[in-house]
Amino acid sequence: MLLIDDISVRVAGKLLLDGASATIPSGARVGLVGRNGVGKTTLFRAIAGDVALELMRLVGGAKGPPGQDPQGALAALQQLTLPADNQRLRAQAGILTADALVAAGRPDSARAVLQALVTEFPMSRRLKDRLAQLGG
Repeated sequence: MLLIDDISVRVAGKLLLDGASATIPSGARVGLVGRNGVGKTTLFRAIAGDVALELMRLVGGAKGPPGQDPQGALAALQQLTLPADNQRLRAQAGILTADALVAAGRPDSARAVLQALVTEFPMSRRLKDRLAQLGG
């Protein structure tokens, strides 16, 4: 189970997530839907430890702060179901997955994830740059 309890994130002075909470049972498939700018990607980044959190308690998939537990971040990302029509969100989740794989000492797996994303989104300079950083 993944339990996210009371996540608050402020970026550039703007409060994007305020007391966000969710409970996701093990093996559940969930979708994250919302208007642009409401914090969907920020939530992924918070789970993966990419953004500084004002307040967070994440239990279940992680054994410590998410940025220090790449396996927990990978488990949390694998439990999320992304909408097929939201390319930006799917690309961001792929980048976070690749970053967690690198942190877990699995750079070859990270390269494979990024190569698949570059194939799917050939115009993305950001994906190509990430892949180049890994020597792919």
